[in-house]
Amino acid sequence: MKKQDLDNIHKLKDSEFTNLLHSISFKSKKNKDKESDKLKEKVLKKDIISFENNLQKILELSFSYYDIGTEEKFYHNFILGIVLSLSDKYYVKSNRESGYGRYDILLEPRNKKETAFILEFKVVKEEEDLNKVSKEAIEQIINKKYDIQLKERGIKDITLVGIAFFKKLLKVNTCGEWPWKCSKIC
Repeated sequence: MKKQDLDNIHKLKDSEFTNLLHSISFKSKKNKDKESDKLKEKVLKKDIISFENNLQKILELSFSYYDIGTEEKFYHNFILGIVLSLSDKYYVKSNRESGYGRYDILLEPRNKKETAFILEFKVVKEEEDLNKVSKEAIEQIINKKYDIQLKERGIKDITLVGIAFFKKLLKVNTCGEWPWKCSKIC
């Protein structure tokens, strides 16, 4: 067999392989898009149990344990990437100062009658700390008054979301009663 024939075979195989990868990637992207759309829908409806389940499913299906690492910024950027598509209805803000600190993500509704969301993320070293630390994330939002700017702008419906991560596992807790009388954490 000639070298040119071998090169053509390799090109054909490379082309077929590229097409296969593109097909798999496209199907995977479509599935991820469906999951992230479900995720956004659940959070906006304040269906936190379904939100937590969908977010868990995305983590399980989309990432390798080796991709995740142990830093909060991975999860922060992951969630930020999903909620940025809500910018037609929300001002999406990340790591901005408010009150006595800096929240992770804030979704301020363009329509002040809609719900605002303040999200705080934590990474734990032990799986058994997930629930406790997700509640502590909400306490941090309350204690550091991350909601003060929203209140100044006349937004009354504010939901606080604390999410704790451990590798591919997570726990979500919320508080949505103002003044903050969260039976889950107080």
